[in-house]
Amino acid sequence: MPEICQDIDFNQAGADIKKECGVQTRNYRAYKNIPEHRNLLLPKGAKIVRKGKEMELRLQNTLPINLPSDLEGKILFDEKLRRTFLKSKMDYCEFFPENSTERLRIIKLDIPLDIGGEKSVCYTVESRPTTAQRKAGYAGRLEPLECTDFLRLKAVSQNGEGAKSDTMNPSTDSGEPSSKEVGKPGVEKGSGQ
Repeated sequence: MPEICQDIDFNQAGADIKKECGVQTRNYRAYKNIPEHRNLLLPKGAKIVRKGKEMELRLQNTLPINLPSDLEGKILFDEKLRRTFLKSKMDYCEFFPENSTERLRIIKLDIPLDIGGEKSVCYTVESRPTTAQRKAGYAGRLEPLECTDFLRLKAVSQNGEGAKSDTMNPSTDSGEPSSKEVGKPGVEKGSGQ
């Protein structure tokens, strides 16, 4: 700023001196604090945010993804509701499909609607990059998945894990229950014959 402009009160100065000194008037837009999000109980830190007419799901460490358009008007956004949690349920499954070196992570959210009932949405979670350079500051991506496919993939993963655990933990003749059996009614650790 030139020396001539150092001790001038620009609130009182005329437009000519402001222009000479390079002072410009700014039109600041005030932030309008309208509650446009609802918190989900599960997963922790998840939110549903309304942007215009669209709603998007925001999970920690992932990029936002749009929710189906049929949810419009079924979840209310109000000052009184902003701090209350939607009591959502989450089903998460992670497994290695056959002949694959990368794990498959799938998630199903059951979101209760304010008008009654609930809506299920399912997604696949993209795997993280393998290079150290891309891991820093990485945000995962969610890809939409049909919930019927989610149930099918979950059944496949449970069948695969059962077969895997049978081959990795062969039965012993010691009479000790396996770690999976401990905790079931009537089975205690050290109750071998």
